[in-house]
Amino acid sequence: HANKTDFTTQFSPGIHLDPYKRYEVSLIKADMYYSWTNISASQGTNIFEYSDDSGATWKQIVFTDGLYTIGEINNVLPDQIDVTGINSTQRIVINLATGYQVRF
Repeated sequence: HANKTDFTTQFSPGIHLDPYKRYEVSLIKADMYYSWTNISASQGTNIFEYSDDSGATWKQIVFTDGLYTIGEINNVLPDQIDVTGINSTQRIVINLATGYQVRF
């Protein structure tokens, strides 16, 4: 619908109302979810590159497209790389062990 406040739904089984009476309906509660991927190949955010030898060689971790929590990302990364979130800024901090590097 062009009007973003116009919602239509289908009831099954349908509700049969007397066509000669006037009816009103109100909505008490609606739970609506909108989600998106925070890791996406099309956005170039699905490859995490790191070195565990001060940049002499590089390894890649390729994530499949999806909506990942920080915990889920940490589960994929080596233990020497730890990602923590800052809720107030929606940013992350990447903590690296000695000799580890990341590149974006």
